[in-house]
Amino acid sequence: MKFTEKLIVFFPPLNVCIYYLFSSLGFCYLYFHKIFFAVTFYEKNMGGIYYILSFEALKPNQFRLLIPFTFKLFKTVFPFVPDRAAYFLIILLLTFFVLIFFYNILNVYFGSKSINQWLVLVLLYPMVWQYIILNQMFEFTDFANILFILAGYYCIIKGYNKLLLFTFLLGTFNHDSTGFLVIMFILFNVKTVFKKEIIFYSILMMLIFVLVKLMMEKIFAPNPGLSFRLNYMFNISEFTNNPLHIVLRNVFLMFGGLHLFVIYFFVSGRWKRFNTKYLYITLTIVPYVIILFLIHTLFEARNYITAIPFVIILFLMFFSTQQNSFLKPLDAIKTDSQK
Repeated sequence: MKFTEKLIVFFPPLNVCIYYLFSSLGFCYLYFHKIFFAVTFYEKNMGGIYYILSFEALKPNQFRLLIPFTFKLFKTVFPFVPDRAAYFLIILLLTFFVLIFFYNILNVYFGSKSINQWLVLVLLYPMVWQYIILNQMFEFTDFANILFILAGYYCIIKGYNKLLLFTFLLGTFNHDSTGFLVIMFILFNVKTVFKKEIIFYSILMMLIFVLVKLMMEKIFAPNPGLSFRLNYMFNISEFTNNPLHIVLRNVFLMFGGLHLFVIYFFVSGRWKRFNTKYLYITLTIVPYVIILFLIHTLFEARNYITAIPFVIILFLMFFSTQQNSFLKPLDAIKTDSQK
């Protein structure tokens, strides 16, 4: 299939794209009024885009250059657009492509494209919880975080390894969470992990990640802050230092409750109906939570943004096992006994 043909297939019909665009607009509008309304981009914290562009920001925030430089490029081309309007247009475009990539991922898992076109919007449910309801912090990388994970997810399950490398390289200039694409790639190919091609691309991604971080560390060596920290003691204390209702809120509502169905999916044994690589890739959620516990903050909602695709796909897999479910998994992701 030619590139132009692949591009046409990649997008749903025009009316659906328009629906995605307006859905993205609604989501970004809510985000703007809850999180974004007071942002000036001059803050000396995680949301200070101009602070990043001054190259004086704390490490590792200073390493997150992609969105600030995208913002700067946009402002250079359209200097008359106010700062917040410029950033709003950027996240609107990012959210739109988040939905487009998720649509293409659903087409690999479930058979009806007409159903998948509208099922895409279920992704916004956990996003509302983590970006808006539970979130108390603005970080300019958040919208790109989920886009790179979904774009990499799509490349992995479609076998577009060269495009995956480009996605991975670009994503490393946004946030460290892009590194989970290496784990996703290995888990998806776990049964053929010792093939030369799999070893080659796995090592190459790890090298890209390490080299980019070493380069950043070298360039911004004089900047204050730590490039790495262990935070597990703080995370343990969060369970005792916070009121009970805050602990329960974070445990049960971090993904809007969808993770509870995922737990039941595995406890009940229904996951065995999907004993393939298309299930294995979603198990990235396990090392994700472990690493989050060790080096990040468990009770910060936006830290779970990167894990949304794993939880939502697992939830939809569970939903497809319900009697008379309208979701029908493709034969390609069933075990031989289910075909």
